[in-house]
Amino acid sequence: MTVCTVSLAMFLTACESTRTLTTPPVTAKFSSQATRADVEKYVILQSRTTALNDKKKRVEIDGVPCTVDGNGFSLNYKTPANLELPVFGVKTSDLSMSCTYKGTKRFKSIKVRNLTAERISNAGASGGLIGSLIASGIAASRGNKPGDDYTYLAPKMFLDRDPGIR
Repeated sequence: MTVCTVSLAMFLTACESTRTLTTPPVTAKFSSQATRADVEKYVILQSRTTALNDKKKRVEIDGVPCTVDGNGFSLNYKTPANLELPVFGVKTSDLSMSCTYKGTKRFKSIKVRNLTAERISNAGASGGLIGSLIASGIAASRGNKPGDDYTYLAPKMFLDRDPGIR
């Protein structure tokens, strides 16, 4: 099995904490050995929770209990945390994240990323607008394929938003 670390620099904005987490990753608990056997690789992503403070500045909130559930596995942890998430290749599906903050449970869907399709789409950007349109069309029309490189979007949650917003 391969263990990958995905950089989250592109997902963190300047107003959010970018402090380095040195804690060991939280590992998934599998519902069956068959599910564990289907894992193609693991990715380590940082899970963070933020909210607006009294001065309307976004700050990281520590110690928020969260759960990430996937198809056949789950992780329970407190933020911030490094998560070791299993990836199942073309069978990788979206995750469900829930966090409880100030007595309210909030939910969010964590989408799958097809890095292969993203690379194809980004390759066209150097060819200007027409190259970008052609590459984006190719990436969209090819769909998800076995052998593509998959991961997830960063599992982070804005705790000050309406709990019904995903």
